[in-house]
Amino acid sequence: MVERRDRFTFDRFTLFFVLLLCLGLVTTLLFLNPLELATGRLHPEFSSMLHSGNNVSLEPSLKLLSYFYGLTIFCLLVTAIYIGGRKAKRLSGFRNVVLVFSFLYLATYTIMMFSYWDYMHSSSAVYFLGFPAPSAWMVYAIHLFPFLLIFFYAVKFHRYILSKKEIDAFLHKKGKTKDNDF
Repeated sequence: MVERRDRFTFDRFTLFFVLLLCLGLVTTLLFLNPLELATGRLHPEFSSMLHSGNNVSLEPSLKLLSYFYGLTIFCLLVTAIYIGGRKAKRLSGFRNVVLVFSFLYLATYTIMMFSYWDYMHSSSAVYFLGFPAPSAWMVYAIHLFPFLLIFFYAVKFHRYILSKKEIDAFLHKKGKTKDNDF
């Protein structure tokens, strides 16, 4: 953490490495507690197929750790985007859009996980456009937000990350002109 102008803020690189350590910790915890039937057993009808016990997907520690694993992966993505847009004077508009997309994604991710947990505990499944509810959340919502964020990043790249004026200044300094690109 770095103190700047009487404000306490996170250093982006420190946050990135802390998130990597969290990801390693969650992964280690997943492997330290092997589930009894997680590796599967022979299927009674099809000998070439393995299947796990019914209790594997309902294991409380597995549910929680899988949720935190997905959450940490997304936080790493957002932190990497912030590292790429480090110019403080231009980051304010970019930061707001990333925060809105992040909030919407995390809310959708949480709804999807609760939907999955409910699906695993209930005997009747709710379907939406041909998919069970958790799969529908994944296909129609979860994939949408990173796509929109990356689209915004690409469209607004010259405004928030590296302006055309800065690219021209770099190329001019290196002895290149617009006609003699790379």
